[in-house]
Amino acid sequence: MSFTPTPTAGDDIIRGDAQPDVIDALQGNDTIYGGGGDDELLGGPGNDKLFGEEGNDRLLGGPGDDRYEIDRTDTVIEQLNEGNDTVYFRDDTFTGTYNMTANVENLVLVGRFNNMSAFGNGLDNRIFGNNTGNDTVYGYIGDDYIQGDFAYFGGSNSFSGNTGSDMLHGGDGNDVIWGDQGEGRDLIYSLADDMLFGDYGNDILYGQAGADTLDGGLGNDTLYGGAGNDVLNGGFDLLPAGKEADLFGSNYFPGNDTMSGGAGDDTYLFGRSSRSDRIVDTAATGETNQVRFEAGVIAADVAVRHEGNDLNFYIVGFIDNKLSVVDYFVSSVRPLTTATFSDGTVWTSAEFEAAQLGPVGNGDRFIRGTDGNETLTGLGGNDTIDGKDGVDQISGGDGNDYLLGGAGRDVLMGGNGNDVLNGGGDGDRLLGGAGADTLLGDVGDDFLDGGTGNDVLDAGSGQNRLIFQLGDGQDIVRGIATAGVTDRTTIELVKSYAVGSLGSSAVYIAPTEVVLTRTGDDLLIDRTDGDDSVTVENYFSSSAANLYPIHSIWLAGTAWSNADINARVVAATPTPPPVSSSPGTTQIGTDGNDVLTGTAGADNLFGRAGDDYLKGGAGNDFLNGETGKDLLEGGAGDDVLVVDSVLDAITERPGEGTDTVQSYISYALGGNVENLTLIGNIAISATGNELENYLVGNGLNNVMLGRSGNDVLYGDAGDDFLNGELGQDQMFGGVGNDTVIVDDSGDYVWEAVSEGTDTVQSYISYALQDNFENLILIGGTGVVANGNTLANVIQGNDADNRIDGMGGLDSLMGNGGNDRLTIHTGQERVAGGSGFDTLQFGADLGFLNLAGLSGTSLTGIEAIDMRNGNASTARFSLNQMLALSTESDTLKIDGDAGDRLQIGTGWQLGVSGTAGYDQYSLTEGGQTGIVLVGQNVTVMMGDWMAA
Repeated sequence: MSFTPTPTAGDDIIRGDAQPDVIDALQGNDTIYGGGGDDELLGGPGNDKLFGEEGNDRLLGGPGDDRYEIDRTDTVIEQLNEGNDTVYFRDDTFTGTYNMTANVENLVLVGRFNNMSAFGNGLDNRIFGNNTGNDTVYGYIGDDYIQGDFAYFGGSNSFSGNTGSDMLHGGDGNDVIWGDQGEGRDLIYSLADDMLFGDYGNDILYGQAGADTLDGGLGNDTLYGGAGNDVLNGGFDLLPAGKEADLFGSNYFPGNDTMSGGAGDDTYLFGRSSRSDRIVDTAATGETNQVRFEAGVIAADVAVRHEGNDLNFYIVGFIDNKLSVVDYFVSSVRPLTTATFSDGTVWTSAEFEAAQLGPVGNGDRFIRGTDGNETLTGLGGNDTIDGKDGVDQISGGDGNDYLLGGAGRDVLMGGNGNDVLNGGGDGDRLLGGAGADTLLGDVGDDFLDGGTGNDVLDAGSGQNRLIFQLGDGQDIVRGIATAGVTDRTTIELVKSYAVGSLGSSAVYIAPTEVVLTRTGDDLLIDRTDGDDSVTVENYFSSSAANLYPIHSIWLAGTAWSNADINARVVAATPTPPPVSSSPGTTQIGTDGNDVLTGTAGADNLFGRAGDDYLKGGAGNDFLNGETGKDLLEGGAGDDVLVVDSVLDAITERPGEGTDTVQSYISYALGGNVENLTLIGNIAISATGNELENYLVGNGLNNVMLGRSGNDVLYGDAGDDFLNGELGQDQMFGGVGNDTVIVDDSGDYVWEAVSEGTDTVQSYISYALQDNFENLILIGGTGVVANGNTLANVIQGNDADNRIDGMGGLDSLMGNGGNDRLTIHTGQERVAGGSGFDTLQFGADLGFLNLAGLSGTSLTGIEAIDMRNGNASTARFSLNQMLALSTESDTLKIDGDAGDRLQIGTGWQLGVSGTAGYDQYSLTEGGQTGIVLVGQNVTVMMGDWMAA
């Protein structure tokens, strides 16, 4: 008998009879019962329910998320990409193996106390075992979810995920679970007395309740024993246990293990076959945790070291054998209380802490850090502390210590004693403290403060700052003479400052309190009162080639360049105003219109009131017309000329030296003058010329323009605007919220830590340097913009840009153009703006759930590209997808093989494979959305939003 219901878009219920039926329900969400006989049931488009009932039935659900209820005699037929389908295999007497039909995603075994077996297919399956039987399930290929019991009770099951990254849940029975072959990352957990085997791949195993056996097998696994007395065998794995007393084996799969005992009295085994193991245990009062050395390891075989915050045990003669008790020294409640050796010797924590200090009464210790970020502290002896890589904070304490920062931006504090501080690579902060210290900055942009005592400071290469404070003593500065471009060292003379925030907190020494003297090839920086001094060794050794070991001195309200320094150097006890080291005259005008002419030496000419004409002649001269309309002519030599009125004029000729204008007003350099320093207490601007200029701000909100030439711009304090313009320029913002313009790949910008919220505006492709927060693209060309590790704000221009925050809580704005915006955490705020904009998965983003974001986190997005070399997943509902863009109701999805798109139910596949994309659509609540999905991406439909 054949049933041919009238075609309808409605949801029909159709029942066959005892005869062989052919039932075609056509479209709609239909329910079909076959009844008796060998039936053929066709659901058609829609989410259908097909019940074979008696006989040898053929069931074809068609497009849609279909549900089948069958027994061993029925056949299910599904085509590729026809929906997310589920088979309920219901057979109370069946004890064989059911093989899942191709193109069916889900399987539920339903029986009455019988033991059943099932085998998955090549899709990402969800398989649920029989509630009451002892089932055997094999996932086969794909990323499968297997649960022993549909309702979490009954049955002792055995199942295997096979290849793929599987999730395996045993339920309440005593289960045996295998992650099995392949390199997938399996998640395995169960509730009773279970045996869990990870096999290949990097697996996660949860024993939960019961006495479990967990075996990670090959791969980097994570094993959690949970409650109960568990056995954990990991190989190269992480082995956290639960709340009972646990025993950790060390050589079942010898490897680099991480063992975490959790609450309870834990025992850790370690032997010659253990390689490099780690103990991560919580320190709780009253716990007794011990390490037990295996056969053949006695106390004399073991060396103990304090390295970083860790306590490390080494087996002497076995280079790869190390047991690290992680963060042992962080808390006074130690995570390890005893160590027991095979000869019966027992060390308490006090004894193995004493063993790592060396001979009794010495107190000297060698502390070696790790490549991570850590805090290392010496004691009262002469300590040697090596921070290795990472951002470390190292304190020597009392004693004559040697501190080595290694790579990373480290903070080294010598404390009391005659210490040696070596920053190593990157930009470091070295604080000598009390005593005669030696500070070595090495490579990087370093901050050196010797503290009290007669110290030696050698900053090394980089953009360095040397701090000298009242009461510091007689210090020495050493270094290699450079031109002050790539490598540039500044001396800052202060009365006081807050150690953590030099800048607005600093009270600088006035220029009138400082005397500069040449002693041989050295520069002596002395104070007019007090015993403090700084000697810059070999300052004058290469001065003829304009090479110096320091390049400026910062004082209250001004910064002296090398030209300024040289102009102020005296050969003996000075008399104001300062004069240079070459013989010359000091001439002071009247209140009239004076003409002052210098000699061939280094002259100091002061016009006073009136319209004066000051002519320096040869030599390094200092000219200050003071009030009036003055004409300053420096002549040959490196001259300093002071401007305080727009009526002042400066004349310099080609080849007459490197000259500097010091200006109280906004000023643009004329021809043949190289340098400009702003002085005074007004926010003014500095503009260069066609030469290679050095422009310095006055600590207020300055505008600095380099014009052509390879210029150096230093903003100092204040909210400065720096634009080197043409040429390959170097720009240093200083303290304040600075804006820097970049238009050449050879431009270099620099900011120190905590110097404000700084912005780069770039015409070219650019990656933010350290300590810059914001990046704005300007101009009309599409470029690449990359952030740094800070929380960046990056804005595109109106062209097609590629924007990547590089991690952190970034805000990315495409503005106009067809932009590609890369995210790494899923917590970024992204606004694509106008145009067709693409949200790109970064290499470290594996999952993006739009349900977890606010409605304004992602806007202006028309495409998502998951192609990042990893198996990634995107999840959204219709409303969340439509909220991505106000310009289009169509979202394009690209991905690699292994990438997945998880969307809600009801989406219909309209066009398959057109131009490499499958088209899915959904109309709901008066809204229609279309998703174009690349054919490499697996589409998974389900109630994900409730998950």
